[in-house]
Amino acid sequence: MIDSTVSGSNSNSYVTVTEADSYFEGNPFFGENWISKSDAEKEYWLQSSTRSLDRMYTYVGERAEDDQALEFPRRFSSTETGITLDRRIKDAQLELVVLMNKELGETGNYTDQDQEEIEVLNGLAKIKYAKKKDSRVIQRAFGGSTSTVRSLVKPWLGNRMVVR
Repeated sequence: MIDSTVSGSNSNSYVTVTEADSYFEGNPFFGENWISKSDAEKEYWLQSSTRSLDRMYTYVGERAEDDQALEFPRRFSSTETGITLDRRIKDAQLELVVLMNKELGETGNYTDQDQEEIEVLNGLAKIKYAKKKDSRVIQRAFGGSTSTVRSLVKPWLGNRMVVR
């Protein structure tokens, strides 16, 4: 179940299923895909994209509340009050849903993608997947690119990206 309580200690998504439905409604590139998912599938994608967004970068400032589960909202001084969740964070999460869906396929794992080559050496398998033919321009038009996500969270980025 989605808990999108701002600064909540049990929150697991920035966006509710209803908000996501509204965001993707009428989207010619991803809307049908999203609407066809069950509520349980939508919750899975929202929770996964939240975890990924929280892990993608080192964010400046600190969590608004000491016990909040998620990285956002953030504050920049100990005296700052009235902190809210910026809409760009929600948009970044939803663009990450599109990106993850494109990269991982319907089930959320790499087995949905076309395998181009399999090499086996000393009992270890190396699988090479077919590259997507999306150019950056096409990705921006369709949504769901890392550059779109990064541009949305840019105000909260430090000087370096976390490599995991």
